[in-house]
Amino acid sequence: MLHVVNRTTRAARVRLSCSDHMIWDVWVTPMGAALAPAFAPQRLTLDARVIERATQVAYHSSATGVDAISAITARLVSHSGARMFTLDAGPQTTAPGLHVRNESNGTLDFVARYLDSPYRLAGFVEPGRTLRITYAPLDLVIVQDGLSVLQRLPAAQGAWVIAPPSVVGGFPLIEPLPARERDAGDPAD
Repeated sequence: MLHVVNRTTRAARVRLSCSDHMIWDVWVTPMGAALAPAFAPQRLTLDARVIERATQVAYHSSATGVDAISAITARLVSHSGARMFTLDAGPQTTAPGLHVRNESNGTLDFVARYLDSPYRLAGFVEPGRTLRITYAPLDLVIVQDGLSVLQRLPAAQGAWVIAPPSVVGGFPLIEPLPARERDAGDPAD
C-alpha cells in the first residue's frame, strides 16, 4: 500500500505512473492524506478505438479478463464484406509487461482498467507499432503550485510525506514518513 501525507497548507496533486503512463491521479487536501492499494496487476479489461484513415469510420472493441502480462494485437479485418475491429490477446513471451500492437491503419487509442483496483492506464499506438508497458519501476509525482517533484519507486508501497519547500516559492519536498510515525499511525488519517 502507498501512503502519502500532505504536511503543507496547500493542496497537492499526487500522480503515480508506469512507463510514462499515468495510472493514478488524486488531489490531497492540505494536511490530508491519501492511500493507494498495491499495484500488482493480474487481470485487465482493455477498451480500444481506432479511426480508419480512408473512411474516417471509428471502430471500438474490448478485450475483457486479459492477463496483465500479455500481448494484445489490434486489427481491422474484412469478413463477408463487413469491416470489423478485433483485439486478440495472447501470452507474452518476449519481455515482461503488457504489449499492445497496432496492425490497423489508424492510431489506436486505448484504456486499460485493472480489475479489483482503482488503477487505469490510457495510451495510444501508431499504426504498425507496438507499445510496451512495464509495471516497475513506478514514478510518484507531486504537483503543488505548478511545481513538481518526482520520486522513483520499485512498487506502489511505502509511506511518503509532502513537506513545505525549503525556500519560499521553491519546489515541494517529498520525504519518507519516519518509521515512528508509521508505527504509531498518522494523525492526518
